[in-house]
Amino acid sequence: MAIANETHPRRSDALAMGLFGLTVGAFTLGLAQLGEIPERNHIGILVIVLVCSGLMPFLAGMAMLRDHEPLCGFALATYGLFWSTLCAAKLISENMAFQLNPILYGQLDVICFVCAVVMVYLLAYRSTTLCLLFLMIAATCFLTVLTSLGLVREIIPGIGHIVVGLMALYHALGSVSLAFTGRELVPLGPPLLPRRARAIQPVRQPGAGFPKG
Repeated sequence: MAIANETHPRRSDALAMGLFGLTVGAFTLGLAQLGEIPERNHIGILVIVLVCSGLMPFLAGMAMLRDHEPLCGFALATYGLFWSTLCAAKLISENMAFQLNPILYGQLDVICFVCAVVMVYLLAYRSTTLCLLFLMIAATCFLTVLTSLGLVREIIPGIGHIVVGLMALYHALGSVSLAFTGRELVPLGPPLLPRRARAIQPVRQPGAGFPKG
């Protein structure tokens, strides 16, 4: 049967692609922070996180911005750019055999936290699950900042990244099933904040006078 005759024609879903990549990257980073992946594999960890949590969400975000979906597009592009920058800096540091100042990484974590908090508010206009995902991302970024200050153990943000991966996988399954079948495999929830309709101002024709009282 031709695709044109299907009740729900197939279409690409950049959001699901970005979230599947985010899932792999978050799981990899979380397992590394929990000590399940040996320290000698840190180069491989950085490469996986760079590609899956960095490039894939960034490209997906750019595709969504092109498709006039600014909320999800900006969220994914910002998240992907953060991890691309962070992993690239660490890979360069490893190859050049010197350690960059921790302040450089700390400011990236702080900026990521601020952006994630802003996206929590904006994505409340999109869906419940996506809003909660970035709320968890913001919390994990905050825990990462505390870890860099020596206030909490690295295992805490590691657990946070595992939760982020699970939530991203959940939303990706719902998003891709909705795109290809027209039905959500798992419920994603309604927007937490209703969108306000823009007020339509009457356009006065040139030469038209104001109505008389």
